[in-house]
Amino acid sequence: MTTTTSRRAILAGIASAAPLTALSAVIPISAHAATVEIPSAVVSTPPELLLLGEQLKPVFTEMQRLEPLHHTAYEIAVAAAGYWELLGERTAAQQAAADARFEKAARKSGYNKLCRQLNLVDRKARRIAKRVLKIETRDPRGYGIQAAATLVLDESLPYEGGDLLRKLAARAGFTFPREAES
Repeated sequence: MTTTTSRRAILAGIASAAPLTALSAVIPISAHAATVEIPSAVVSTPPELLLLGEQLKPVFTEMQRLEPLHHTAYEIAVAAAGYWELLGERTAAQQAAADARFEKAARKSGYNKLCRQLNLVDRKARRIAKRVLKIETRDPRGYGIQAAATLVLDESLPYEGGDLLRKLAARAGFTFPREAES
């Protein structure tokens, strides 16, 4: 089975992410030919990658749900502990009292429970993500699944230039919470 794509689409870069060497065997030499036959197998996502992507989606979504809750609970516990008021030199008694306030606030805010939940989800997501990145792909959907896996493995990316990876992952069906409007 083949997909018919116009020469203009190929020249515009809209066709597929297939290597040019694979396309050269199927591009007609005749100047009168109006279309190019691209074998669909050249641009399909490996089935194992699709399966792993489907396994990663709910885990990824759960991570996205838990992370802001975890962060908020942590901020509440830190504020209750009074760590910011104790910047600089502090006595052992002041540190012990602040730590005790933190532990009490962490239980009350749900921080400890959220830590356990997020750690479980994170471990599962990382196992899947590592497997995703071992599979070679040459199509946009596969790249999207791999972009989501990269976001799972590198926590700094959501804050430091992960926009392109988020866009690629969204094209593969991954969702992200809306960022707060400033």
